[in-house]
Parts: sequence; structure tokens; C-alpha cells
Amino acid sequence: MENWLEYGLRLGTAIFAGGLIGFEREVRGKAVGMRTNILICLGACLLMIISQEITKTAGARGDPSRIAAQVVTGIGFLGAGAIIRSQLHVSGLTTAATIWALAALGLVIGAGYYWLSVLGMLLIFLTLTLVPYVERAVRRRGGVYTVDLILDRSNTGGVLDALRALQIDPDGISIERAGSLWKATLELNVPGALQFEALDALARVEGVIRMAGR
Repeated sequence: MENWLEYGLRLGTAIFAGGLIGFEREVRGKAVGMRTNILICLGACLLMIISQEITKTAGARGDPSRIAAQVVTGIGFLGAGAIIRSQLHVSGLTTAATIWALAALGLVIGAGYYWLSVLGMLLIFLTLTLVPYVERAVRRRGGVYTVDLILDRSNTGGVLDALRALQIDPDGISIERAGSLWKATLELNVPGALQFEALDALARVEGVIRMAGR
């Protein structure tokens, strides 16, 4: 009976932890919401519990880390499915990282390390809620970027028009022949709020077939 109460406490803690993190994701309108986060944390917790039980039954032959290791591997595939890559940027990385961290939290809860699980839960929650404000403050400051464009024609005017439409004047621009193509190198001082808009505008310039930033 004592074991059942202990396991019930662990499972309840996993549901609460997954629900708390899932609530934050749900509020932000992310695809991986409360139900998914609860199931991830609860599933990892259950696997850790059964791993410990199997070890008790098998004695010295049992290894509780084997199932846990497979959870880490398996959750990577679930996280990869949350990542969306487009021509200009990658999204879903935070969601994928949250899935991975939540699975780790479920394993910790399943192993019975309550204080560690509470600390981990708070750190994950604070990272998701507070760090975005720091990121926005940094992005508003912007920075200097070098963008390389590969064009099938010399279209400097179109490139400059696209930037001026966003009120961005390049600090430097050079264009040279690269075989049958043209390569334009731009030095841009772009406010953080306009980074994606600037890249999108450059990608739509007539003649641009490839683009890379650094």
C-alpha cells in the first residue's frame, strides 16, 4: 500500500508539472499544449517507475537506466516533429526543447527526486515565461549583418529599393561576377524588429536565387 501511495504522489506531481508547463505553452498558442505536455511528463514518469520495479524484480541483473536512456532517444523524434523549417528561418525549436526538458523532468519525478523535480519545474517555467522578454530587449537593439545574395542578373537597383522600402540604408554593398551568376554582398545595420522583414524583402527581389546571412 505504501508503494501505491508513493507512486500516486509521483504520478500526480508529473501531471501537475506537465500541466503547469503546458498551460504556458497553451497561453502562447503553441501546438504542443497542456494535454501533450502532461502526457509527455506522465509517460516519462511511468517508464521510470516501471524501470525501477523491473530492477527490483531482476535484482543485480536489472539496470534502471536502460529504459530511461530509450526515453531520451525516443523523445528526440517527437521533438524533431515540432520543428518547422522554411526558406528564411526555423521555428519550433523552443517547443522541441521544452518536450525534451519535460521528458527529463518526468524521469526525475519517476525516480522520486522531489526537490530536484520542483527546482527543475520552476526553472523550465521561468525560462519559458521570463527569457522571452530579455530576447525581445536584445532584438530591439538590432545589429550589423552581412548578407550574401546570389542573383541570375545584376539587379543592384532592385536590392536597394527593397531595403529603402523598409527605411534601411546599407552600410556597404559590393557586387561581382561569379561564373554565370552575380554575387552581391551587403553590410546592413538592421533593427531587431525588421530582421525577418528585411530578409523576406531581399528574398523576393527579382533575380535572387540564393541568400545567406552571417
